[in-house]
Amino acid sequence: MTERSHIWQSPHWRAVVAAFVLNGLLFGAWASRVPAFKEGFALEPSVLGALLLALAGGAIVSFPFAGGLSERWGAQRLTIWCAWGYGPALVLLALAPNGGLLGLALFVFGAFHGAMDVAMNGWGAKVETRLGRSTMSIFHAAFSLGAGIGAGSGYVAARMEVLPLWHFTIVAILGGAVALLIMARPA
Repeated sequence: MTERSHIWQSPHWRAVVAAFVLNGLLFGAWASRVPAFKEGFALEPSVLGALLLALAGGAIVSFPFAGGLSERWGAQRLTIWCAWGYGPALVLLALAPNGGLLGLALFVFGAFHGAMDVAMNGWGAKVETRLGRSTMSIFHAAFSLGAGIGAGSGYVAARMEVLPLWHFTIVAILGGAVALLIMARPA
């Protein structure tokens, strides 16, 4: 058995990969639909920029809390908890009735994204230690793969004129169910 096949056989390694894919998937789905929100809310570029800053602000605010909670509760547990909230936070974006509440929803979405990012990187580092080799680059590639799939789903949804609410709901339920099943397995 090769060293690489050993990594693929590890349920802990696969769980971290699933977390990274889910994080990218949900973010990619959102990013692909920014034009629909810009058009739907008739957002000027400066307002859109401020709203995107709210997303970044949520992530930045969550980073220190996620680090502390990862230490206290464990990175795996926090990653799974964040995943449970991150999907509904994506759907919350599509339910915002105005720009102000969209900003608040983006802050919440950014907070889940950022907290999950911190937690899953910590979990990944622990899995690397357990495996005795570096695999963080693969984890980050999994995020990019997820982001690409999420963006692709947005392309298809936009071409089919599927509203962001339905698009986000489908992505959150399907992606979340698969990822959470894989993430909870090695517990």
